[in-house]
Amino acid sequence: MNTTPFSTDGIVATPVWRKPGLPKSCVLAGVALALTLFIGGSAQAGYLNIGTVNTFATSSNLGNPIGTWTLEDKDWTYLSDSGNWTGIERVQLLTNFNPLIYSNQFLVDNLSGYSSPITLQIGYHTHINGANGPGWTFYDARMGQDTSGATVEVWQDIYGSFAAFNATTTPGSGTLMSHYSLNGSLPPAGVFPSGLTDIWVRNSIILSTPGGQISSMSDTFRQSNVPEIDPTSFGSALSLLFGAVGILERRTRRRLAAAVAA
Repeated sequence: MNTTPFSTDGIVATPVWRKPGLPKSCVLAGVALALTLFIGGSAQAGYLNIGTVNTFATSSNLGNPIGTWTLEDKDWTYLSDSGNWTGIERVQLLTNFNPLIYSNQFLVDNLSGYSSPITLQIGYHTHINGANGPGWTFYDARMGQDTSGATVEVWQDIYGSFAAFNATTTPGSGTLMSHYSLNGSLPPAGVFPSGLTDIWVRNSIILSTPGGQISSMSDTFRQSNVPEIDPTSFGSALSLLFGAVGILERRTRRRLAAAVAA
């Protein structure tokens, strides 16, 4: 026997036909399940203040060899520097771990005390050590800087081996990619070949007359361990999330409709 659903206002009982609704508990369960399956963890952030370029070169953390610093799944190792680094600068490491993507930054700030004309270089090696699980590889790289005046030139050269890094110190010679900025311009990100877990990087800063200044310079490297999902956006992840919720909703509606018709 079918029972007609009613809506009652206290005086007259009026039949109201409704499409079976999805209980909120099912929606929440679907969202939780999709988040678990497709995101696999909450956002996290890490920070390490190394100090000066000299400290980067002559000290370490976590029992590493001299010149190597570890923050989460990344080992950063000092390789070289040139120019008159006076110790006013501050070298920092930052990470931001979000669904399907891991962003890492090598930052040198407090540079405004350096005046033109001057040329500064710093080189390092960064390695994904597997601390966050298998499958993580470098996806892309970009460069940022905060400058004023003219003329300020900044290069980010990235090499695929230590031998290639050692072969030349000429700005613009990166074998994997080179980024160049003039007076604060922001070059587009460069995408790495697949499967890389090690890169060698050299940054060059040239302050020329008539008096340009730079206050900070940064290298940002992003990783992914889901190659089929483009880390440039979370559109794919969101599509997966809401697709899973949609499937769950349709199945639940069919079950409710069958129950009403029984």
